[in-house]
Amino acid sequence: MIIYYQIIIYYRMIIYFQMIIYYQMIIYYRMIIYFQMIIYYQIIIYYRMIKLIDLHSVSQAKKLEYPLRFFSKRVFQRCNIPFSSYNERLTKSNTKSAFHRRILATLRMYHKIITNEYHFPSLSVYVKPSRSSRFPYMLTACGKSSKGFLHANLSLWNHVAKLMPKRLHPKAFAARLGAIPLAILTPHST
Repeated sequence: MIIYYQIIIYYRMIIYFQMIIYYQMIIYYRMIIYFQMIIYYQIIIYYRMIKLIDLHSVSQAKKLEYPLRFFSKRVFQRCNIPFSSYNERLTKSNTKSAFHRRILATLRMYHKIITNEYHFPSLSVYVKPSRSSRFPYMLTACGKSSKGFLHANLSLWNHVAKLMPKRLHPKAFAARLGAIPLAILTPHST
């Protein structure tokens, strides 16, 4: 299924790649946003259809993002920009990888659940706040561990909670979270 998805993306990229003329990076920036949205939403659709894509797998995230890697490499070559790694190309285009955006979205969802911006029924059955005054966002699991959203991402959340020593408004939290590099957010997955 992932290969079928990649073929569809490749055909679209070939069409758009022919539109890029030398030194027109502004078109590339617009197209990279377009392709990132296609990749992001198709990941969600395929995940719901077949339940085979592990949303936390770095290797599957790299496979799904390979068409974007390929496209950005070809565009940079065509625009006579010297060779650079995929992370450098993302930095130059001021974007984040799909894996990084997914991690940020998960953490923002946690923050909204904990600050009661989103209603999560019977939250206390799954997690409870720790009594630490140094880290107000730390959580501890209640009861039996499960594969649910709150338990599956609890270690990631607690790792980030140590980086946030005080309570923040959701917008301030999102801004501060976006400034943290992926290597610090997920030290074990890269």
